Amino acid sequence: MLVTDIMTEDVLRVSPGDNALKTGEHMEANGIGAAVVLEGDAFNGLLSKETFISKIGRHDDKPLESLAVADLMEDDIDCVNSDDTIEEVVELLLMQKSIIDRLPVVEDGKVVGLIGKVNFTGVFHEEMEGKHKVGDLMHYSPVTVYDYTSLPEVVGKIEDMCVKRVLVMSGERLAGIITVKDLSLVLFKHRKENARIDPSSPITAGDMMTPDPVTLKTKDDACDASKLMLDLNIGGIPVLEDRLEGLISRTDLLKGYQIRLSQG
Repeated sequence: MLVTDIMTEDVLRVSPGDNALKTGEHMEANGIGAAVVLEGDAFNGLLSKETFISKIGRHDDKPLESLAVADLMEDDIDCVNSDDTIEEVVELLLMQKSIIDRLPVVEDGKVVGLIGKVNFTGVFHEEMEGKHKVGDLMHYSPVTVYDYTSLPEVVGKIEDMCVKRVLVMSGERLAGIITVKDLSLVLFKHRKENARIDPSSPITAGDMMTPDPVTLKTKDDACDASKLMLDLNIGGIPVLEDRLEGLISRTDLLKGYQIRLSQG
């Protein structure tokens, strides 16, 4: 199987000098997770909700409406070729910075699409039924915050721990989940109204979270996780028994698929 067999061809293309606020609003309104940044035909970087969160703190001295796409994009990204093998791409994806979950696909020097962990979630669902239990692939120490944790603390936690989501606890009970999408929407609105993130902001994790998220059990088929991720367009699912056990993500599924590839 080659990259061209599973890549996403319909991608948003923007320029480094485009207004970041207008671009972000367009992406949110149309459910677009990432845009490739091009100067002419040359790839310059990737703009996404993850890069927004990663970069926005560096521009507290500027109003959001003055920022360009180049200010919030990530430019340290590997490209892949449309005729590269799936094995090569899996390895590259797992080597990227945590904020990068997709790679630009080039052909004859031009970007022709994107390939990411979400594409492999679909492959996992098609090929991996009965191969792994959720407990085989999940990670056992997900990052957590409490429902009273402040907005700046949640941002700091996601940045410091290099994760895409945190689980929100109310005492010992799982109350919700905050993803980078949830956080980027809050930060986007907050920065439109404020010059910077206010350390005394009254916004808490409980205000931002998606309450009562879908969950799985350790003995569930990992293929059930891939189906839920595809159906609900989510990247991670908490794993519960009598208490919180862990979290299974697209990255965990990709690692499971890598095991299958290595076994031939």
